[in-house]
Amino acid sequence: MPDITDRDDKEKAYARLMAKLLKAYGGRLLEKLGDPPDLANLPADFWDEEAKTLVQALSPFGEKVYLDAAKELMKQTRIDVNWDVINRNASGWARTYTFELVKGLNDTTRDTTAMELERLRAAIPEFFERQMTRGDLEQRLQENGLFGPVRAEMIAVTEVTRAAARGEEALSDELEKLSGVKMIVTWGTDNDELVCEICEPLNGRESAGRNAKNEEYWIHPDSGDEVIIPAHPRCRCAENYELPRPE
Repeated sequence: MPDITDRDDKEKAYARLMAKLLKAYGGRLLEKLGDPPDLANLPADFWDEEAKTLVQALSPFGEKVYLDAAKELMKQTRIDVNWDVINRNASGWARTYTFELVKGLNDTTRDTTAMELERLRAAIPEFFERQMTRGDLEQRLQENGLFGPVRAEMIAVTEVTRAAARGEEALSDELEKLSGVKMIVTWGTDNDELVCEICEPLNGRESAGRNAKNEEYWIHPDSGDEVIIPAHPRCRCAENYELPRPE
């Protein structure tokens, strides 16, 4: 199929939501760290509570992109499927995957915060005379973009691509169950000068099958590695589906 319908609008909306969530997340983290900031000040359930907040906010967006992509593929094939099954799959995938996404976000946030705290301790010669302040840490975190719009945009582009690919795969599965027809899946790029060196060699190549997570995968012709869409942060590739040609 062609690129994700209304991709730009979906990415912008996801990025706005993520930027708002990250800003609030960062504010709560800095407040709990105290002044002077110390990871030991965080409540034992801090990361779990943040994960719940993020999953609750982000899951519906992933579910919508998943369903939109499935609907577009159904229009292309003109074969009706049991939409109740697709809806259940969308809800289950969105919640399960968003937990994985948020866990990675929490891990990165925890590790980066700890790293910046150590750097600050080393960078303040008079540390024992002037303790670092929460403002010192906040400035460092702003400089590396941990809670900023660039990170939000990167996540948005990647996750819109991912949700759409998983939605198409779910619809393809239902079509095969219903009709016995297995669709041909190829890797699609914009095929222009902006395509990265990872994705460019994959353009137009047929999928090698499904992996253990039931995701379409490809074998990269240069590295021999197994790759899926999205292949990297900010990947904007798409899975192209077509019905097999009559023999």
